[in-house]
Amino acid sequence: MSLTETKYNGIDDLFISIGSTGLTADQDEGLPVMMNDSDEVALPSAEDPIAGVLGQDIGSDGIVGLQVEGFVTLDYSGTAPTVGATELVCDGSGGVKTPTTAGTGLKKYLVVNVDTTNTEVTFKL
Repeated sequence: MSLTETKYNGIDDLFISIGSTGLTADQDEGLPVMMNDSDEVALPSAEDPIAGVLGQDIGSDGIVGLQVEGFVTLDYSGTAPTVGATELVCDGSGGVKTPTTAGTGLKKYLVVNVDTTNTEVTFKL
């Protein structure tokens, strides 16, 4: 048996509904976000912890679908992350990156694929 392509879409996906501030439908969907306030997410700055990834249902009422579990593929900036348990943070530009200072107790994510050609990383939230 030959495995030619691995897909992670839909495995253990979990979405929650949560409030948001400063997000734009069709523009911010699929981007990582940070916790902004109690029960509220917003676009992050560089080095902010990843709260989840915006789903495709940003409502006019500010309620968003936030993916908090499952596999995601996002752009990365800077040095390519390593496969395995790796610290990741938001890069402030719609993607993720390895933190400037590693080993400071940040969450480690299971990185399963790093595409250096397209600067994309697939990991489990």
